[in-house]
Amino acid sequence: MRIIAIVQARLGSRRLPGKVLKKINGTPIIDLLLQRLNQVKEIDKIIVATTTSKEDDKLEDYLISTGYDVFRGSENDVLSRYYEVNKQYNYDYILRITGDCPLIDKSLIEEGIKKFKESNIDYLNNYTIPTFPDGLDFSIFSKESLVFAYENAKDVYDREHVDTFIQRHKNSSTFTLRNKQDQSSQRWTLDEIDDFLVISKIFNYFHPNIYFGWEEIIKLSKDKPEFFKYNKNINRNEGS
Repeated sequence: MRIIAIVQARLGSRRLPGKVLKKINGTPIIDLLLQRLNQVKEIDKIIVATTTSKEDDKLEDYLISTGYDVFRGSENDVLSRYYEVNKQYNYDYILRITGDCPLIDKSLIEEGIKKFKESNIDYLNNYTIPTFPDGLDFSIFSKESLVFAYENAKDVYDREHVDTFIQRHKNSSTFTLRNKQDQSSQRWTLDEIDDFLVISKIFNYFHPNIYFGWEEIIKLSKDKPEFFKYNKNINRNEGS
């Protein structure tokens, strides 16, 4: 089972322009995400898939300078970006990560991969039925499912959101990973400046360790609730 992790990222965010290159303790958000993602042993390759927009030249330059692999494709048809990446590298399974999730969690992804392998399914995610904090989102799907979606998805929303067509197609076998306790009210994603304040507080607390787990952040939210107050007014998936 060969897995490629494709991280979609760009600098053209409407709410928080340039967000993935914002720095915490001198390290850009995208680098923190990739270092954490690189801890997942089952991943065979990591690619950052950005856009052909001129403003993403800066992102590509940074990633190449630090040794990361980059692919550039359509800005709005993100599904085609994923398809073209895997057409080039030809992996069996795709792990989808978005650049606004720098706190992506090694153990959680490994749990998802394990479940995906055991269940012999087409698609798995941990957010269709939200029970984990917003900002830990990932999905896994087969190469065949990606090709099918690329060839058949016509709706603009499906082209932009990559895997929504797979999720609801009647022939797809799918599974949602759920936490025993609902923690979906926690918001650790990066979409607005208030989110950046929360994420900075988290990384600063654990600094210089960047490999802390999501359950440690849950404990921190109980010990230091003031760190998490800034983005309480933002609804989950408000930017979708």
